[in-house]
Amino acid sequence: MSISNWLMVVAVLVAPFVAVHVQKFLERSREKRYRKLGLFQALMATRAARVSLEHVRALNMIDIEFYEVSKTLGIQRKSERDKAVRDAWGIYRDHLNTPCDRTDDQQLRSWSEKGDTLFVELLHVISHALDYDFDKVLLKRSAYWPEAHSFAEMYQQFIKGNLVDMLRGKKPLHVKVVE
Repeated sequence: MSISNWLMVVAVLVAPFVAVHVQKFLERSREKRYRKLGLFQALMATRAARVSLEHVRALNMIDIEFYEVSKTLGIQRKSERDKAVRDAWGIYRDHLNTPCDRTDDQQLRSWSEKGDTLFVELLHVISHALDYDFDKVLLKRSAYWPEAHSFAEMYQQFIKGNLVDMLRGKKPLHVKVVE
């Protein structure tokens, strides 16, 4: 047998193996992208409701979903886009974990404004990592949040706060007996 015949036999035997591994690689890559897109969609959908469970859960998944080490020919290299996302999340997370005196209106306003800026920056970095071309103004200003939702959230916080104060004995429960 000639060398070309041997090469043909080797190609016929190896081709299915290579095809299966290429297909698995493509499926894993597609799955990673879909998970990242799902996380980004959750953040975009809840960007006006930042205390919602879905929003907080999506934020906490950033470290996992955007930690990608690509292996090419056995050489590991980290994605620069994923690192930029994790860095932006780290800065925002640090801000969120910084205590703020909620009784000082000026300090609370300043803390909130900085949080808004850092969150928009995070969304911007994620959008670029996923090949979207969103500008920061769109990310900051284009969320829809009905006023009724704001009132409902505010009243819930008010009721919960007063109920906790009453149960702790800080506020009395006024009772009026009516015939």
